[in-house]
Amino acid sequence: MLPVGAAEPRPVAAGGLGLGRRSKERGWWHEYGDVFGDFFAAFEAEASVISSYQPIVIPGLLQTAEYAAAVSRTSPARTEEEIDRMAAARMQRQEILRRTDAPDLRAVIDEHVLLRLAVMPDIADGQFRHLIEQAEAVNSEAVNSEAVQVLPISVGLHASTHGSMVILDYADERDPSIVYLETRSEGLYLEEPAQVAGYRTAFDHVCMDALSKADSIAFLRRFID
Repeated sequence: MLPVGAAEPRPVAAGGLGLGRRSKERGWWHEYGDVFGDFFAAFEAEASVISSYQPIVIPGLLQTAEYAAAVSRTSPARTEEEIDRMAAARMQRQEILRRTDAPDLRAVIDEHVLLRLAVMPDIADGQFRHLIEQAEAVNSEAVNSEAVQVLPISVGLHASTHGSMVILDYADERDPSIVYLETRSEGLYLEEPAQVAGYRTAFDHVCMDALSKADSIAFLRRFID
């Protein structure tokens, strides 16, 4: 099920995107070429606004190292060395939130994600506390004060029943916005205006259905208490 106005997703190679960013200098992510299947980390690092809805896992930019490793470990084919590399790369990605020109992050997390986390006591407490810290951050160089919202199960069906999405917007108007849809291997990138608009509308509706910042923090605290 696609958002209204969104065309069928089409896989495109990162080099084929109509983006000036593809010719920029090599970044830290090239050190993790064995981890990243495409250029998402590069596109994410240059975004001015990152809007994410996640129904399965905590958004990568808000994960603790322990949680990142646990997510990587869900693939039985990975070795412990590969898992350590993936967790390290995830932590390196989060450095963009500590820059002076950090992007605005809007993250909506489905309650199902939190329920899955709650049954992992060895990592749940640290991850819940980290989420609360990010949600409470005000005027900091990390995450803006309205970064985290929880979408409760009680809302029933919602505008993003098609699954997760990440929308990347850029300060330079010459760089078009991108919708990133994660797959098991390489992700799908959508850049046609109608496609992006459809997903943006879906994301905005999910934000309206989600709990407010204050209520989201209170909701997260319940899992610790």
